[in-house]
Amino acid sequence: MSKLRRNFKKIASALCLGVVFLLSGLFFAACGEPAASSLTLSASQTSVSLYRGETENLTFTIGNYQDSIDGSLSFSLVDSTSATSSSEHVALRVLSQEGATTTVQLTGLSGGSTTLVAMTNEGAKTCSVQIEVLQYSSSVSLKSDLSLYVSQNHDFAPNSAMFDFEDNSTEKDLTFHFASSVEDIGDHNRFSTVTIDADGVLHFFYENGEENTEIEATSMAYDGQSFSAFARYNFYEYVDGVREQRTIAVSFSFCALQGMAENALKVTGAEDDIVSLVVNNSQEEGDYQKRLTVTVPYSAINPSLSASLENSYIAV
Repeated sequence: MSKLRRNFKKIASALCLGVVFLLSGLFFAACGEPAASSLTLSASQTSVSLYRGETENLTFTIGNYQDSIDGSLSFSLVDSTSATSSSEHVALRVLSQEGATTTVQLTGLSGGSTTLVAMTNEGAKTCSVQIEVLQYSSSVSLKSDLSLYVSQNHDFAPNSAMFDFEDNSTEKDLTFHFASSVEDIGDHNRFSTVTIDADGVLHFFYENGEENTEIEATSMAYDGQSFSAFARYNFYEYVDGVREQRTIAVSFSFCALQGMAENALKVTGAEDDIVSLVVNNSQEEGDYQKRLTVTVPYSAINPSLSASLENSYIAV
C-alpha cells in the first residue's frame, strides 16, 4: 500500500509539474502576442515637400514598444501604383535605428510625387508619408510653330506653354519683359498682357490687370512691326548641399497687326531653318491687295525672332 502511495505521489507530482509548464507556456504566449498586436507606428511628418537635390530627415516611432520587440522597419516607395524599394523621384537611406526609433534621410531626385510606406517587422504595423519633389528646369527654350502677335481682336498674353522645359520639371513660372537686351530686363518693363488700340498704340499690363505706365506706349508705323521681349526664368540648384539661384533669359518677338484678323500668322520650319511668318488675311488697298511677309531666323539653342519686313503688292 505504501508503495502504491509513493507511486501515486510521483505521478501526481509529474502531472502538477506538467500543468505548471503548460500554463506557463500559455501565459508567455498570451503575453507576447498582444504586445506585438498593440504596437503603433507614426512618422514625424505626414507629408514632405523638397526640391531636387535637397535632403530631408524623417523619424519613425513605434508606440507601445518593449525591449523584447524587434524595432526594425521595412520601407517601400510607391510611384503611381507600383511599390518598390526605389523611386525615380526620391532616394531613401536609413540613418539610424535604436529601440523604437528609426531615422531615414530623403533626397529629391526628380520632380514628381511618391508615397513612402514604413512597416514594423514585428506586428506588421504601417505608416505612410506623402512626398512631393519639386524640380526647376536647367534649360528653357522657345517652341517652334508659334503665332506670336497682338491685334485689336487678339491680346498677346505670353505664358509658360510657349516654352519647352526639362523633363519632370514642376516649377515653370516665368516673368515677361518688354526689353531689347538682357541688361535692360527689370521690374520696370515687366508685363503679362499686351493690347493694341484703334490708333495702333501698344499697352502693357501687369498680372493684376493694372497698366504698366513705365513702359512708354508705342505708336505703330505700319502693320506687322516686330517687338523684342524676354522671358525670365529664375531657378535654384543645390550644389554640394547649398541652394544657389540661377537665371535664364529667353528672347522672343511678337508682331503687332493693326486691323488684321486673328490667326493671321503661321510659323513653319525646322530648327536652324529660315522660316516665314505670312499674313494670310490681306488688306485691300484700292485695286490692289497688300501681302505682308515677315522673315524670321529660328534657333533652338537661343530662340530669337528678329523680324524683317517685306511688302509686296499683287493685282486683284
